[in-house]
Amino acid sequence: MRPGGRVTSTPALVVVTGQSYLLLGLYPGLTLYGTVGRAYGIEYTVDVTAPTNWLPLATVTLTNSPWLWFDTQATNASQRFYRAVEK
Repeated sequence: MRPGGRVTSTPALVVVTGQSYLLLGLYPGLTLYGTVGRAYGIEYTVDVTAPTNWLPLATVTLTNSPWLWFDTQATNASQRFYRAVEK
């Protein structure tokens, strides 16, 4: 190829073989679909069989929907379940 020029060739077929895969992006947090401007409380528990054990983590006011909220405190937690409640 010459500098500043171009090369034209016949069409090529590219075949990718092998197993298919699935990529999951898991994160500790929630995706909130709610009313913009409304406040929601984020709570967590480690045991969903005890409904009175929900503990507060944060309060967010949605500036857009959906809103991604990440639990930055979950780094040492073995498991957490989350919920959002309207304030």
